[in-house]
Amino acid sequence: MSGLTPQAVLIWSSAPILQLLCVYLLYRRKLLKQFAFLASYLLFLTLLNAIRFICYREFGLSSWTYFSVYWVGTALANIAAIAVLYELFCAGFKPFAGLQDLAKIVFKWAAGSILCVAFVVFISNSASPAGAP
Repeated sequence: MSGLTPQAVLIWSSAPILQLLCVYLLYRRKLLKQFAFLASYLLFLTLLNAIRFICYREFGLSSWTYFSVYWVGTALANIAAIAVLYELFCAGFKPFAGLQDLAKIVFKWAAGSILCVAFVVFISNSASPAGAP
């Protein structure tokens, strides 16, 4: 594979740099304990981006390896994003103790509903015949 243009290198490297900067700022402001899922999520995305870049350089954009790494990584990142949203949601409602309990219940039901709908869509797409539109 030929070398990347400076613009491509900038695009590939900008997200991990910004993610690591966010983790550093969480560390500096002593918020890592409060936002542990967020920091872990950002580190996971940085690692995932590095793996994707290696697969892109070694196997190419249209390879099965890159395809698999991309979609499995995206699925894991989306699942982890729900945990991050829950963590931020709880932190936002912390001053309102009464609403926090209700909000946690509603959030859990909403997250469960989203996962159920995603599962049904996944099953319906994989069950359709290969030639069907």
